[in-house]
Amino acid sequence: MTVAEMKKAIENLPDDGIILFERIEDVYFEKHNWKPRREKGFQWHQMQELQIKSLPRGEFHNKAEYPNMTEEILKAYAGMDLNEFEEQYIVANCAITYNKKDLYIMGHY
Repeated sequence: MTVAEMKKAIENLPDDGIILFERIEDVYFEKHNWKPRREKGFQWHQMQELQIKSLPRGEFHNKAEYPNMTEEILKAYAGMDLNEFEEQYIVANCAITYNKKDLYIMGHY
């Protein structure tokens, strides 16, 4: 779906309508090779900051400021796979309304 198609889908909907997105089952990604678009969002940046602070000479190694920071925690932060924290999106295929108020975005094609 394009931005133009989205604008057309919402042109007659009221401002208090809600937006719903079709639930997509994991099987499409696990068995049917659907690929999400991955983006480094808020959570990824938070985890990256923790990882940087846990590296040698990082902020978390200051025992006076972080007395409860154990070696196990530091290793866990340093060893995190940041890819696991990326946001995942799929392309919306179309938007429809069933009740002339709410917008339903379809994820299936």
